[in-house]
Amino acid sequence: MSAITTDPAAAIPAPYRHALDLYRLLDAGAEIQTIEGMPRKIWTGHMTKMVTQTLGLSLPYYTKILTLLKAAGSIQQLQRGAVTTPSVWLLLQQPTIELFDAVALQGPLQTTARLRGQVQDQRVKDVNTRVNELEDRVALLEARVGNK
Repeated sequence: MSAITTDPAAAIPAPYRHALDLYRLLDAGAEIQTIEGMPRKIWTGHMTKMVTQTLGLSLPYYTKILTLLKAAGSIQQLQRGAVTTPSVWLLLQQPTIELFDAVALQGPLQTTARLRGQVQDQRVKDVNTRVNELEDRVALLEARVGNK
């Protein structure tokens, strides 16, 4: 039987505590970069190493914590990493227990649907950026050809 405690921190769910710890580590290592004219906190690194080695958590917690932070609107992945390439994350807001509770009440299906929507939104933004860049290049080429 475990000991009863009056420590309020003991009543905080472990996934939330781990998510908060991870967010604070990311925040401490973040750099300010300008994105779309706004200063933003950007963390670049290997997320799995941060969770498993720095925090000392198991891989199943990695999925749970990242899902929680994404669903709570605390972080957004800007660039997916690989073994030798770090991932890039936008830090949006520190998770609160209220956000955690709201996400937990949504249930896994709604949370997954919300995450898919965020991914789709990001893909649309990426495509729009590419189209704008291509249009700029075409205009530049047309201007060069028209001047000859």
